[in-house]
Amino acid sequence: MVSEEEGAKYPVESGRYHLYINLACPWANGALIALHLNGLEDVVSFSTTAPEWGVVNQETGRTSWVFDKN
Repeated sequence: MVSEEEGAKYPVESGRYHLYINLACPWANGALIALHLNGLEDVVSFSTTAPEWGVVNQETGRTSWVFDKN
């Protein structure tokens, strides 16, 4: 767990962590709430993906969640 305690395995350090979430995921809301309740919104950046499945690699046809273009 990200912690401010000395010697923490995952120390609070701005720019070290980035969270990728999809708002269609039932766990995404909890992840965002935990981020804010723990006061980490200035430390952990996050990106959301569009709530749709799409082709992410034209050559292989690989599909996954797609990123918003915003």
